[in-house]
Amino acid sequence: MSDTGLTPAEIMMQRHAASVVQDSSPETTEQQQLEQQKSENSVPIPESEITESVQNVELDNVETETSAISKPNISSLEEFPVLGGGNGTKSGSDSKSLWSNLASGKSSTTKASPVASLFGHKTEIFEMTKDQQQPNIRATLAKFLLKLRKDTNTSIESSTSGVSGTTTFIIKGRPEDIYRAHRDILRELSVKRTETFEVPASVRYHIIGSKGSKLKAIIEKSQTQIQVGKRPEDVRESLETTPASPVSGEVDSDLEEEETIEVTLQGDDEGIRIAKDEIMAIVTERARTTVMKVKTVQYKVFPFLSEIVQSLETSSDNAVKIKVPDYFDNTKSDFITLSGDRPAVLEVKAKLEKAVEELLLQFGEISKDVDATKQKFISIKDVFKATGVLTTLNSTTTSSSVYLFGPTSKLMSAIEYLDTQAKSIIVSSLDISRAHNKDISHAKALARFFVANGDIKRIEEENQVTILVPSLNQLYGHDVASVSIEITGSNNDQITNARKALIALVNQYPQARVAIVNDIDSFFFKTLANTIRTIKSECNVAIILPEDATVTSDIVLVALETTIAEDDFAPSNDEIASALKRANAHFDTVRERQQDFVTRVISNIPAAEHKFILGKNGKTLEAILGTGSGDFVSVNFGIPSGPLVGTDKDTTFDNNSIIVRGVKDEVNRVTKAIDQAIENGKNEEVAKSYTVEFQFPVEFIKRLIGKGGSNLTKYREQYDVKIDIDEDGKAVVKGIKIQADAARDAIIAYGKQLADIVVLRLSIPSEYHAMLIGSGGKLVKRLEDKYKVRINFFASNGKGNNGSSDIFTDRPKTKDEVVVVGPSKGATKSKEELMDLFAYEKDNNQTKTLVVPIKSLARIIGKGGELINEIKDNSNTRIDINQDEAGEGDDASVPIVITGTKAGISEASAKINDIVNEFNEEVIEELEIDPKFYKSLIGAGGATMREILAKAGIEEGNVNAGKCLQIPNSGSKNKTVVVQGNKKVVAKILKIVTGMVLELENQVTEFIEVPQTKFRSIIGPGGSTRMELEKEFSVQIFVPRSGSDKEKRVKISGASEKVQLAKAKIEEITKDKWTVSMDTPRSLFKLISDRGNLERKIRYELNVETDHGSGRLPSDLKTKVPAEAVPDVLITDETPVTSKWTVVEESLSVDDEATIPWRFIGDAENCEKAKKIVEDALNLVKGYDTIGFLWLSDKRGFRRVVGAGGSRASEVRAKSGCDLVVPKDAKPNDVIIVRGTKAGVEKAHKLILASF
Repeated sequence: MSDTGLTPAEIMMQRHAASVVQDSSPETTEQQQLEQQKSENSVPIPESEITESVQNVELDNVETETSAISKPNISSLEEFPVLGGGNGTKSGSDSKSLWSNLASGKSSTTKASPVASLFGHKTEIFEMTKDQQQPNIRATLAKFLLKLRKDTNTSIESSTSGVSGTTTFIIKGRPEDIYRAHRDILRELSVKRTETFEVPASVRYHIIGSKGSKLKAIIEKSQTQIQVGKRPEDVRESLETTPASPVSGEVDSDLEEEETIEVTLQGDDEGIRIAKDEIMAIVTERARTTVMKVKTVQYKVFPFLSEIVQSLETSSDNAVKIKVPDYFDNTKSDFITLSGDRPAVLEVKAKLEKAVEELLLQFGEISKDVDATKQKFISIKDVFKATGVLTTLNSTTTSSSVYLFGPTSKLMSAIEYLDTQAKSIIVSSLDISRAHNKDISHAKALARFFVANGDIKRIEEENQVTILVPSLNQLYGHDVASVSIEITGSNNDQITNARKALIALVNQYPQARVAIVNDIDSFFFKTLANTIRTIKSECNVAIILPEDATVTSDIVLVALETTIAEDDFAPSNDEIASALKRANAHFDTVRERQQDFVTRVISNIPAAEHKFILGKNGKTLEAILGTGSGDFVSVNFGIPSGPLVGTDKDTTFDNNSIIVRGVKDEVNRVTKAIDQAIENGKNEEVAKSYTVEFQFPVEFIKRLIGKGGSNLTKYREQYDVKIDIDEDGKAVVKGIKIQADAARDAIIAYGKQLADIVVLRLSIPSEYHAMLIGSGGKLVKRLEDKYKVRINFFASNGKGNNGSSDIFTDRPKTKDEVVVVGPSKGATKSKEELMDLFAYEKDNNQTKTLVVPIKSLARIIGKGGELINEIKDNSNTRIDINQDEAGEGDDASVPIVITGTKAGISEASAKINDIVNEFNEEVIEELEIDPKFYKSLIGAGGATMREILAKAGIEEGNVNAGKCLQIPNSGSKNKTVVVQGNKKVVAKILKIVTGMVLELENQVTEFIEVPQTKFRSIIGPGGSTRMELEKEFSVQIFVPRSGSDKEKRVKISGASEKVQLAKAKIEEITKDKWTVSMDTPRSLFKLISDRGNLERKIRYELNVETDHGSGRLPSDLKTKVPAEAVPDVLITDETPVTSKWTVVEESLSVDDEATIPWRFIGDAENCEKAKKIVEDALNLVKGYDTIGFLWLSDKRGFRRVVGAGGSRASEVRAKSGCDLVVPKDAKPNDVIIVRGTKAGVEKAHKLILASF
């Protein structure tokens, strides 16, 4: 074992893979392939593989003679489609957009190499290093691969290095199946990593696609998780204030300046690469287009533009896209966006403006009075959809005017539609602040809690109504005297039920369950996520933060309802208060942090000078915050929306105020930086004249500049400075000091990373280069990716180093030299692994040739190559079958070359010889058998045939088992059965089959009468019982289909004595077990059974079991609760209502035709007693004529009615003779239902009240 991280088996496997490639292309010599492999691996190393620098500079941008040799990306599905797949064409590959540079960034990933295998099979070999694998995968690897083989119909082998932990996978099968297996292995076994990169904000929609279609396709293809960042809220403002044309560089107020968003990928390495390639292809394509805003069209015209837009888009030769904001969307944009080629965009803009002008000539506007309370429930989108007219509702509650805008021909019909809509709306207002001693603060907290907890949405869905809760601004506005919740709908009953549900919800949360925390500064709200989860878990208290801290900073704490056991009590007020207190204590850590928190207000800087602090596009402020710890300091301008912790009550604010908040040291630092920024701004010309000079390594100047100056441009844009560098490496940065210094530091750090590059020259004879490169360059690519280096082999054209002084293009000078270029540490590690692998190959490169009959080759290889792969793995050898040297004719032979150690070669040779000897002893015999016996010889699911082979000594799972006994399918006219295999095994099979046929020829057939209702008992679940009977008695059993009128007998075929035994067993199975039975009306079953209590009583008292047959038992009776049974009240201090008892006369409707059987199994005398008990229960239930409904305001009383273990409820049922239903998980409007005789119902009522 060497330090290469590969086992001998892995190394030999690579040699074997390389050899098979050579065999698959006989027209290509070994020397030509070796030279081609060396050429493929002798290219400039990508910059992203040398340095971790934040600046992505491609090293292969160097324009030298040798760098013209293009290196294909063997891990790219576009350049090398998996196993002969179609050519991939990268969208937008001609684009010169700076975003296309990102698409070439490479990441560490598993490498896969397609290899042509024997007999046209396709094979792929790839490996996963230890750090790419999830921990402890070896424990489940075998089981996972076994299932994956079946799911993908592929052959999969794996081998793991004991030294490096690298696992190599070999997959064989169809190309599409191999690809599925490859991706499934990576998805299940790879360590998941995360990669984040930036893209233009303007392409966000195109990455996501309509309704997420494009993003879903990328996720499905790459099997990764993808998060596309939201476009910044201030993008529109920045576009309007700092426009720049992305096409020509000229200033155009209608063109957008590119903003960026982050895209985050999570998954395995290859999946991330696939996803990134797909996304960057979209970015590259979209970067060519121009985006223009049209602001000349009135916003209220937008809904009427669909036909105009469709006409313009279809008539445009250059496919201009027109995006009109949805007028009915809450997030409104006041401009239309055009995108496409600039000339076409300008042409479409002119046509659009003209079409709108003509459209408005047909439009008019009119007003209409609609009740202000109903306006908020009118959907202007629905009105437009129904009438084609736009409605503008009044935003105040004092005006009833509604404005209609649209075609003059449609305005009157729109007014009629509005009248109908308004009349159909029923509005009910509930003032929840009347409850709980009219505590307005408590009512506000409840309103917020009901919305956040989902209670409002639940009640809306349950009752099909709309509920309007006051907004945060309305709740915390000036002089708020009440908290009214409005319920609207078209059905009075639904509104009434929703109102009752809201009342019950308010009653459920008195002041004792709610607390307010108002001493936490909103600055810390973003840090409270973990605290909120902890409080809910430990205290069962919900935390509601304000959605807008500028309105209020009050945090609401609510003690949630707990699940109470039937034999336990609800928590007391003291226990609830304790939970709220413990929840409040969790904020103490934040309160301590606030002690060191500082708020500093700078008031002596006019608002007009704030722009000097912000800088262009906010770059100056970014630099001020970025040089320290930005998470602990913030800067805001103007008047704050609410009180600030750390400021005096007398502190005043105006538009000139600058508020710096955070950790004291950071606030001091930022304050000084702000002063400096103001001074610089006032003397802008002087401030921007600040220059800093430094020396940059000459040999890396091209890397710093980048292709077409792209890398240097990134530095300039990032820091908003000017950067110049001459050919001697003298660099000058000019700009505001804080930004210029930051740019200098970043460039110097980049140069230090590049300076660590070294060149190592290794002396390795060229005959070993193919082994080091690996099949398709797999091994060398693994080293390059692992250590971020480039490994060069001698060029295929025989040329050595071209004399270039650039170390990035250093190449071998002779054919026996290998050059490693990269960071010093990585290059040294790569050298060690290469030399170890070379030493191993040199010491273990022994071979032996076996000559075997060509007929035995299939047996040696095994199904899907499983057998020969097993031999290779066990012996740590490489085995090559040289079919090109095979002879012709039936007696021809073929050479097999085994490469490896002496011991490995000896082991592999012995195994192959054993297979050949076994093959030479193989015979084929044929039997002529009547086809009517095939079904019996095969057995259910082939069970009989497997039993025959087992008796002959063939183990289950033997790859050749299918050839040993070949029986035609049942129903075939072919009378020949073929037996093939070892002479001794064939003889045993013939003897067994002949004996079975003789026995079948003497079999008999008999019938047995069985009721159709018993057929299931004979068949069993999934036919299991019948199969067990057939196996036990060696017979065949035919059961007619249930409901068949032609045949109602069960047929049994087999030996005479076996048939008799099977008949006796069937009679035993189908015999009725009960001695007494009766039927009761199906509609009364639940009342008679008392929900199973009666059956349990019979079982315990009489030791009699009860059976109701195989039919479905009826569900509980559904009893409609009358509306008057649930009072419409709030819990107040005036007229508290705690319970209500309602009685309704209602007799049961009995259907005597539909019945449920009662079958009693046990002692005959006790069965008769059980029947008498059921008859008495039936007579009792038939006399029920009254229903009582008991409503309790405190649902915890329901548990007292039930009692411990249901004891109290059972007592009420027994003493009153009534049926009692107590809801288990009581909802606000639930009631206790009592059904029985009039006298019994009243008695039950008294017994229930006694429970309290």
